[in-house]
This record gives sequence, structure tokens and C-alpha cells, in this order.
Amino acid sequence: YSIHVDPLGPADAARLIDAECREKQVCLSNDQRAAVQNLTSGIPMVIVWSIGQIAAGFQASYVIDRLKHVSPTDDIVRFSFDGISEGIKGSEAYQILVSLALFSGSVSPAALQVVAGLADDGSKFEELLVRLLRLSLIARDESRIAILALTRTFALGELNASSGAEALRHRLLTYYVDATFNSSRWTTNELVAELENIRSAL
Repeated sequence: YSIHVDPLGPADAARLIDAECREKQVCLSNDQRAAVQNLTSGIPMVIVWSIGQIAAGFQASYVIDRLKHVSPTDDIVRFSFDGISEGIKGSEAYQILVSLALFSGSVSPAALQVVAGLADDGSKFEELLVRLLRLSLIARDESRIAILALTRTFALGELNASSGAEALRHRLLTYYVDATFNSSRWTTNELVAELENIRSAL
């Protein structure tokens, strides 16, 4: 698992855009540079892909519009994630990734573990999260797990083509129905953090 899609910070992403524009002799306005930086989530390979498309003759406005309306079958998603998907496809790490795409926002590890079907194996779940973190496919802080917007687009496309999609959606719905009817088991902060996911699921 050596393929990474680490997002750059704003300054580094801007420098990469400048370097690619110089190398490929692409002229972008300040607004276009900002749009490329924001819409690529600072992911280097997607920045390189975008500037390369402009250098190849596509209008900057067209490339930026594609970034705004990216779909799971577009080149940008395939370019960014095909190699990674081949490395983890069919694994439990892959199951966690596509499960995470079902949530509207960030999610608690407990909720993701249940929806991904790993409720009975907490240690394995943690190991798989570490694998996805090393691939830079997910982000995690002390209490929440999140997914990059472009990664979500890819994962939703994979999910929709999966035979197990309905089972995942059923576990998601069941989890939040239970949370709604047994809210006393949750702290106020936990409920507030999951509110976006609850509304989306129900």
C-alpha cells in the first residue's frame, strides 16, 4: 500500500500549481488558480492532471467545470483512485471505505464499525483504519473519522456498483433508528455530532 493521495496545504498547493503552469506553459488567472486549488482538495496528482488537461488544449473553464461536477466515472476520479482501489478492492479496508461514503459528514468510529460490519472485531477495525490513514484516504481526530470529497465521489461510485450496497444501507438505517429511539444512551455532544448523519439516514 504505497500509493498516496495526500492533500497539500494551501501554500504548497499554490506552489505546485505555479510550477505546473510554468512547466506546461499554461496561463491561468488568479481566480482560475484559486478554483483549481480549492476543487482539487489540494491533492497533487489531481492538480497535475488538471493543469495537464489545460496544457493539452482543453479550456481552463471546461476543466474547472468538470472539477465542480465530477462524477464517479470521470477521468479525474479514475486517475486518482484506480491504483488504490486495485490494491484494497475486496478487502475489509475497502468495505470500511465504501461504508464511510454513506455518511453525510464525519462519523464516530463506533457508527462506522457497525455499518462496515465489523462490530465484533474492534482490534481488526482499528488496524484497518490505520491502513486507510496511511493511504491518506481518510482523516481522523480523537473522536471522528472523515473522508475527502474526491475520495467520497470515488467510493460512492464503487458502492453503487457493489452487490453489498443494500446491506450497508440497511445497517446504516438500523444504527440511526436505534440511536433515535434510544437517545438516552448517547451524550448530548454525541447526538449533536451525529445529527447530520441521522437526518440523512432517516
